[in-house]
Amino acid sequence: MTTKFKLNPKAQAKASPATAEQFVAAGDAGRRALEVEAGRTRGKRDRVAIAVRLDREDWERASVFALKSGTSLQRLLVQGLSAQMEAAGEEPLSHVGG
Repeated sequence: MTTKFKLNPKAQAKASPATAEQFVAAGDAGRRALEVEAGRTRGKRDRVAIAVRLDREDWERASVFALKSGTSLQRLLVQGLSAQMEAAGEEPLSHVGG
């Protein structure tokens, strides 16, 4: 299965059509190689930031819940994801605060 992705404008300017097609054909390894070629640094550090998109009402409710729980929304999200992974028989995430 080939991973489909769109090149960002900087990567598109640097990559020739033949090069981009070769990267797409290579799947995830090709995507990573293309990002390196384009000078991207995403995912290179020990900790990686991600974005979670919520409707404003859901974000407000989740933020209030986190405050009432005496924790951060970040910690709640990481704990929830870790619990879901563990319930599915996967190794839970490391560094999940208590």
